[in-house]
Amino acid sequence: MKQIIKKGSFFTLMFMLLGCLSLYAADDDLITKQVTINLEKAGTLSDRIGSSRMYTITNLKIIGKINGSDFIMIRDMAGGNFGRLSVLDLSEAKIVEGGYPYSTRNDVIGDYAFVDCDRLTSLTLPAGITSIGKGAFKRCSGLTSLTLPASITSIGDGAFEDCSGLTSIYVYAEKVPKIGFKVFEGCDAKKCTVYIPMGTYDDYWLSDFGYYFENIVEFEATGIDKTTTSTDVEEVARYSVNGQRLSAPTKGLNIVKYSDGSVKKVAVR
Repeated sequence: MKQIIKKGSFFTLMFMLLGCLSLYAADDDLITKQVTINLEKAGTLSDRIGSSRMYTITNLKIIGKINGSDFIMIRDMAGGNFGRLSVLDLSEAKIVEGGYPYSTRNDVIGDYAFVDCDRLTSLTLPAGITSIGKGAFKRCSGLTSLTLPASITSIGDGAFEDCSGLTSIYVYAEKVPKIGFKVFEGCDAKKCTVYIPMGTYDDYWLSDFGYYFENIVEFEATGIDKTTTSTDVEEVARYSVNGQRLSAPTKGLNIVKYSDGSVKKVAVR
């Protein structure tokens, strides 16, 4: 009996070790550089990314038209037990109507579009969207950085409810978007900073943004802040606000390191 127990314990230990090794191997296979997909037809994201790759991508940029079918795949890549997608750039994507089983409308982030996408840490929304549906990012706690485009006019009930990890929100709309009930309920009022266009502080402070957040800061939202003009100084590295290495200027606040050793914050629209 003792020998059987010992053998059983040995095999259990071996399975545990093999399991750990397989997890490390999975981490080694992760694709950390930005992957850019240009979709000519909405609903074809699953055709462009195979099942063997979809759970290894951590940084994704989508250019072109997307619909509900694409959102289903994105949600799978950024949540659940297998998803690893943490940085998503949709700044050059356009949402169009259609898709199955989740359907979208033109230029609208639909209801519960990214719900429970807890792997996402940084998200840049499409430049042309006009509204965000209710519960769209409810619970997306991993989300630390959010960029809202100038075209946004309304945000639905509970859209960012319980996004407790948010530390920065960049809003490019000069007119304060209308926000619904409990939009930022559960976010940390002290930890998160809201960046808004120059000259709009009073409007945002008096709105519900001022109710939810204590730190509201104006920034120049018209493009890259070209603070360096010397031909002897070159950019050597660029990072997002959460430390992600960037291969090119990315919408929002970028941290840029120059060849003279200086480090500057630049705003990219």
